[in-house]
Amino acid sequence: PNCDYPPLYMYFLSIFSILPFGRVVEASGSWNAYYYYENLMYYVKTLTFIFEIIFAIFAYKIVKKVSGSKIAGCTAYSLFLFLPTVIINGAVWGQCDICYSTMLLISTYYLMEKKQIRSMVFFGLGLAFKLQVVFLLPLFGFAWFRKSFKLRYFLIALGVTILTFVPLW
Repeated sequence: PNCDYPPLYMYFLSIFSILPFGRVVEASGSWNAYYYYENLMYYVKTLTFIFEIIFAIFAYKIVKKVSGSKIAGCTAYSLFLFLPTVIINGAVWGQCDICYSTMLLISTYYLMEKKQIRSMVFFGLGLAFKLQVVFLLPLFGFAWFRKSFKLRYFLIALGVTILTFVPLW
């Protein structure tokens, strides 16, 4: 309850905390003692790295689709993974910004592919990570203006976001 991270990110961190790495530690909670694996910080940062790889894959797909060049897609993939800001934000600080950014990029990719429901699912997951995803709303407004997107699809995003809070409740 005393955490600034969204529940969806905390679910992922909880899953990583029970992976069998490190030594077993006994801790006492408010009800009774429980055991967990004391993971080193780089195990937790693995989650960030996984999202960086997924982001790079979708960056490749989008650039390849727009440019028609596999080389341009590979360049986007490689450049993203080696940007100093990406390395510092994820590997050094272990921030979860890449998690919602990945969801936004996937949402954008599916919007380009005219798969609006999938796009809204990932937009909702991004919203469950961080509220900053609302900055992508003008893109959906533009798609709605071009008659390739229906506003009722936002209910899907809202539903997905609410579903991520159910285990917490």
